[in-house]
Amino acid sequence: MATLVIQLLQRFDARPANVREAAQAPAGKLEPRSVAAAAPEPTAHTQASGSQGGPRTGPEPERESVERLQRAQIITLQARVRELERRVASSDAQNDAPALTRTKFHDFTDVELQAMARNCEVRFDLPRIAREPFRLSPDQGARLHLSDPEQNRVSAVLDAVNKDVVAHLRAFYLEATGDAAGADTLDPQSLMREILEKSPPSAVQAARSEISRERAGAMPAPSGSIVERYLRYITSVGDSLQGALEPALGAQQAAAVRDALAASRSSMSGCAPTQR
Repeated sequence: MATLVIQLLQRFDARPANVREAAQAPAGKLEPRSVAAAAPEPTAHTQASGSQGGPRTGPEPERESVERLQRAQIITLQARVRELERRVASSDAQNDAPALTRTKFHDFTDVELQAMARNCEVRFDLPRIAREPFRLSPDQGARLHLSDPEQNRVSAVLDAVNKDVVAHLRAFYLEATGDAAGADTLDPQSLMREILEKSPPSAVQAARSEISRERAGAMPAPSGSIVERYLRYITSVGDSLQGALEPALGAQQAAAVRDALAASRSSMSGCAPTQR
């Protein structure tokens, strides 16, 4: 019992002085006293505050900014690598492509047309072009193994092509020179030569570049110089002739007749320094 009393007294004495005084005061004698509140302990936020009272900036935002910059740089480098790989693959394909033979003037592959465009090169073949009507001779028909109806069809197609070419050459020449007399008297070969010679060399180079690009798949320009329109037309004559023969002869024989009746084959190449 004595031990229990001693323990209770020890606990009583361990209380704050103001609490002990309140407990020891007689009932009804307790006077109200203001008890000073203990100062609050500094919180983690307060401890992290600087002398100015604001929160200090930690390293996290700076690290995130650096990481974002690094990610952006990686994305840029990856895109650059893909572009370089594409160029290398394209260059390898060009180097592996067989060289374009000098005797080929139609039925070009896409790779060949792309190679010609890089060199601003155009090639075309023409049948006999003259002011006189065209008629296939029996000997020519026999060598081509054509029946009489097929010979008549070939004669009709080539005569129509011949007249169309002469009419176009006359119009191009007249536009380039204004010489109506020459347009009506010069032979077709002279008309073609004059159209090129009356055009500035820079215009001829630009026309070759444009036409070679179009033949490689580029969209045609909405308008162009006289020499550009001339080249666009003259380089299409052989294909138009072959296409007109195919319904009667078939694709293979039409190509053979085109080659057999080609009276001229032309190749023009060379880009201006700024076009390479």
